[in-house]
Amino acid sequence: MPDLTLLFDVDPDIGLARIAANQTRENNRLDQEKKSFHDRVRQGYELLLKQYPDRIKKMNANEDVDTVYRRALNEVEALVLTYFNE
Repeated sequence: MPDLTLLFDVDPDIGLARIAANQTRENNRLDQEKKSFHDRVRQGYELLLKQYPDRIKKMNANEDVDTVYRRALNEVEALVLTYFNE
């Protein structure tokens, strides 16, 4: 098991809007799925989060890229620092 998993959680409406807005991005088959599919996938990840709350860290990916990046980096740095402090 990994020591840390970052779950980049984005509201399916926001995620699908981002996909539609980015014309240079390659679309894959998952991008073509209906919103109900993306809602179910998100629910599945929420179950994993409940199973492994110490390992999985939920990142609010609804925010802008720089904010999400900084928060994710902070989580990784915090984990690395725990290894140096042992």
